[in-house]
Amino acid sequence: MARGRLYKFEKWTLHSKYEVGIAEDLREKGIEFDYEAKTFKYTVQVPHTHCTECGAKPASKTAKYTPDFFLPNGIIVEAKGRWTSSDRKKMAAMAEQYPELDIRMLFKSDNWLTKAHRDSYSTWCEKRGIPYHVGDVIPEEWLNG
Repeated sequence: MARGRLYKFEKWTLHSKYEVGIAEDLREKGIEFDYEAKTFKYTVQVPHTHCTECGAKPASKTAKYTPDFFLPNGIIVEAKGRWTSSDRKKMAAMAEQYPELDIRMLFKSDNWLTKAHRDSYSTWCEKRGIPYHVGDVIPEEWLNG
């Protein structure tokens, strides 16, 4: 996947100005955190395929997910400006396959998922029980929770 410009912040390389702002806010508040500190493997189904070994439909593949911010209280924060269909599939798989993790979504804005305007980022999370917040910084209750 092609990435845009990278931004240096302390010992890390962040992927957006949005993430830099979040990291700066955490530092200003004296909150220790880690960035992209751990990678998780997850499995997703690949539509319109079949398993070459057993013939089952659809086939599945293993992928990797590296969350953005790891807070000292165990909360993991994934920060998103633009949230693609593949990002949503990844988050749904992670929520299902790692229920013990406290992964929360932080959105720059609460955009529509499609041009049909049926669901927004927030309604998608609500339907799946994934905690979220819309804003430029991680909410205080997540930092203290």
